[in-house]
Amino acid sequence: MNLAPGFCNRMQLIFPSNKILYTSTVQGLVLALGFWLAPGLVRAATVDGSLKMEVITAYNFVVDSNVESPSSVSPSAAHLGVKFTNTGATPLTNLRISIGTLTNAATSSGTPSVFPSRTVGEATYGGTFRLQLPGGAVDAVRDIPTLAPGQSLVQYFFVTYPLKDGSGKSVTGAANVTADDLWLNYDIWARSLEGATTRRVDQRSKVTMRNEISAMANKIEPNTTAAVPDEYLNAIQAALGWRPSTATPRVPGAIVKEGIWYNLGNVGAGFDNNSDGVPDRNAWMQPVGMPGSYDSTALRLIKCYGIVIVKLNDGTEQLIPFEDRLYFENLPGNNTGAVGLVFYEYLPITPGRSVIPYPYREVASGYDNEKFNGDFGAGAGAFSTPPVSLSQTPSHPVPAPRLGPTRRAPLKSNFLADTSRSNSTRTPQKQFPSRRTGCGRRLLQRLRR
Repeated sequence: MNLAPGFCNRMQLIFPSNKILYTSTVQGLVLALGFWLAPGLVRAATVDGSLKMEVITAYNFVVDSNVESPSSVSPSAAHLGVKFTNTGATPLTNLRISIGTLTNAATSSGTPSVFPSRTVGEATYGGTFRLQLPGGAVDAVRDIPTLAPGQSLVQYFFVTYPLKDGSGKSVTGAANVTADDLWLNYDIWARSLEGATTRRVDQRSKVTMRNEISAMANKIEPNTTAAVPDEYLNAIQAALGWRPSTATPRVPGAIVKEGIWYNLGNVGAGFDNNSDGVPDRNAWMQPVGMPGSYDSTALRLIKCYGIVIVKLNDGTEQLIPFEDRLYFENLPGNNTGAVGLVFYEYLPITPGRSVIPYPYREVASGYDNEKFNGDFGAGAGAFSTPPVSLSQTPSHPVPAPRLGPTRRAPLKSNFLADTSRSNSTRTPQKQFPSRRTGCGRRLLQRLRR
């Protein structure tokens, strides 16, 4: 059989229920068929030439188990992350990244800021639902002039999600049933030039609203850099090649939100979101959970970094420094507690605006169960954009600086996710060998006061 030129460069398969799967190569087709089985993915064509994309977002959104009560305080917003990498030797130019609904992958056409809708009629709730992008169309499209060879760039999109239907009923349905939990799709797509060749990538993903309890023992505590033990700052420096500093942001012109400690508590089994037959043992640390307190058109999340400290039952601790990662999977099953320190950087866009971030964390608990912090709603202190015109701030984020090559301590590679069947192909994280420090124990005791 004769194939038209370029046939193997981009194939389209039609699956039942009109689901479409695009893939860039025959090898990519094999990978995509594996991804098809993962419930977090609906369509994926994440590599084209030297342009590679990776969605780095959790599978589940928090819905307070008491959301139907007037006293409920539940997160209803989150940042979705996506990473782009130039894997080739030629600069990628005119990179345009969009989020919303993709209608034609072959031309990168779609409706930025408007997400796919679903009409459902479950026994306990019903209606038409979709994710929302509070920043609108101006926040849904990001233009990056150049992505250098070997360079990676992460973009974050602030979205809100429904908690109840029009009658005030929870979108998680029956409390002891997970099959009727509302799920919603979102598309992220991008195009760029590699020389004279247009490269296109896209992915349709799915998030599920989950009934979750709040745990009063698990809290969040804002801190200054002085409250962070030197050992952990040294670990970040050894792994990433630089030391966190509120005076020196990683992205020029960004505002650094001083480190926030997340008491993750004991990380239990949780859901098997990626359908690999093993509970995910996951954690998600989000900077903003209340949409009314934050304006993504005034301050845009542009970078995060920090360290996860996992206390193990043999008395040692596992240190996991990270950059641009909000979601973690496959944390050690023999953990007895964990804390996360995260620094967030925001790019000021609109002058003279003030926001109050309400951070939260979501952590696997028992089987098919997750929980969030009981002190959600306490806030982490207001901060503002400069009062004058931001003439040096572009309308869209510029690529983040590349990581330095410095490595000052023995590290071993640790995949925090199954890269063949997860919501995205997870980037390997670095972790330090387990050690006895006592700092993790002291931090857990302090956060539990």
